[in-house]
Amino acid sequence: MKRIYLALISLLSLSFLSAAMLPVSPVSALESGDIVVSIRPSSLDVDLNPGETFSGSVTVSNVGRLPFDIKATTSPFQVNSDYEPDFVNESSYTRLYNWIKLEKDKYHIEPGGNVKVNFTIDVPEGVAGGGQYAAILLSSDSGIEEQGAMKVNTQLAAIIYGHINGEEMHTEGKLLDYSLPGFMFNRDFSVSQTVQNTGNVDFKVTQKMKVTNFFTNEVIVDENTLAEDGRPMGYSTLAVLPGTTRTGVLTWQGAPHLGLFRVTQEISFLDQDYSESRIVLICPIWLTILVLTLIVVLIVWIILKVKKKHDNKAEVA
Repeated sequence: MKRIYLALISLLSLSFLSAAMLPVSPVSALESGDIVVSIRPSSLDVDLNPGETFSGSVTVSNVGRLPFDIKATTSPFQVNSDYEPDFVNESSYTRLYNWIKLEKDKYHIEPGGNVKVNFTIDVPEGVAGGGQYAAILLSSDSGIEEQGAMKVNTQLAAIIYGHINGEEMHTEGKLLDYSLPGFMFNRDFSVSQTVQNTGNVDFKVTQKMKVTNFFTNEVIVDENTLAEDGRPMGYSTLAVLPGTTRTGVLTWQGAPHLGLFRVTQEISFLDQDYSESRIVLICPIWLTILVLTLIVVLIVWIILKVKKKHDNKAEVA
């Protein structure tokens, strides 16, 4: 089924208490937790057909301690070569924002409250099948600058990945590169993959990493293992937009400085599946240098020993 993914991307921190703060007077008036926003759902699957209308909504909740106002607008959405979002430039894949109508463009949310930002997508007749991408931008001010504290500006983006049904739609992609090193020095261990979208609609790439102890077969990292920030270390799903190339990296944070492990990387997208396993040695660089030095010394010693034995035989003869 063709889908629309509604991914909720925060352009600034959800706490809005770091780079998003614009001081206008003493900074002591706001505390962590005063301005906090959550937004849901994180995804929405739907078919879009030319000449039809789709209705949806985004729920914005105030889980902080202060009220704030939200302004909603629409914009095009695409990415640059580093996959950073671009909400300004337009292309043949960003016409979707012109088809979105917002029920309202301003909302007020009290602490503990939430609002639904309702919208409709009116797909014109005769639109070619394929991907169309847009964003619903939600911007907010703290609204307390008049009290002589500071003003907090923030912006969230609800990204809409639109799939228009039609004969022109084609989903294609290929794996360009992947890495699974067999030897690592004293640093976090990572595997990677790079996929190119050669079709005209986005698709998702699933990447998995499994790490087991070579000697005990104990599972150390898999798709359920969480990093310190709560994200999975051994699993990711990334959307790849048409005409783009995207690289995914999975990192084993806190890997030991020394050990022998079996690592498996699995990559899946569309109807393609790739899997590779490798025995990986993790060793600190100082130990590597020490071992290499000992090997060189041993080789030199053996050469000298053989040469001395050969010279002794020559003298006897």
